[in-house]
Amino acid sequence: MDTAWQFLLVIPAYRETRRLPPYLRALTAALADAEFTTALLVVDDGSPSAEQAELRGFAAPRRAGNCQILPPLLLPRNTGKGGAILAGWRHGVAAARWLAFVDADGAVPAGEVRRVFALAHRQRAANCWFGARDRTAGRHVQRRWLRGLLGKIFAWLARTWLGAEVHDSQCGFKLIPAALFQTNGVAIQETGFCFDLDLWLTARRAGAVIVSLPVDWRDQPGGQLRVWRDGWAMLRQLRRLRKRVASGG
Repeated sequence: MDTAWQFLLVIPAYRETRRLPPYLRALTAALADAEFTTALLVVDDGSPSAEQAELRGFAAPRRAGNCQILPPLLLPRNTGKGGAILAGWRHGVAAARWLAFVDADGAVPAGEVRRVFALAHRQRAANCWFGARDRTAGRHVQRRWLRGLLGKIFAWLARTWLGAEVHDSQCGFKLIPAALFQTNGVAIQETGFCFDLDLWLTARRAGAVIVSLPVDWRDQPGGQLRVWRDGWAMLRQLRRLRKRVASGG
């Protein structure tokens, strides 16, 4: 497959005009001299028009070595993080060998993104690489205890209800072969908190090898997540996904 870039990295963003600019600069610097090519695509998920105008400025198209920032994709309404990722992947899938996303808050350091991309590039195996927050693997992980507890409960429910043997489905950094998305992407229907889990189930159903790869991760201030409010939303979406899987969907 002829591709313009080896990696397309989508950065879903909603009201991220404060945290995203320094992270975008860090990603560009980390990937500029890599042995592979990367395109960065910021997808704004329906932020107010003033924020979208500001984003057009700091995420303007430019190139630094082997890293290229594409014109941002501005969605007219909020679709959820998964909706923004899917829109970005559909936008650039034909020009990339690998599709990835990383959260806009910079919780996963730019150097970790480069490390995982380099690993996928050198191995050349059509695996799915799912970032995981795992202190026992020797990585540096810092997050609030309440958020960590919520993650453990979510992972337990995913294993119990869906048979998803995944250590950390919600770490905001994942990488899949573009060919997998081209043939199976239509099966991904969850665009909210369960997007990552729906992606995992879709990859498993397609017979892909899923590698859970521990990465450095640090909780960032100013996030949109509200543990108690969003915890109930996550539970509702997980139940919906469970019903869909049980019905063969």
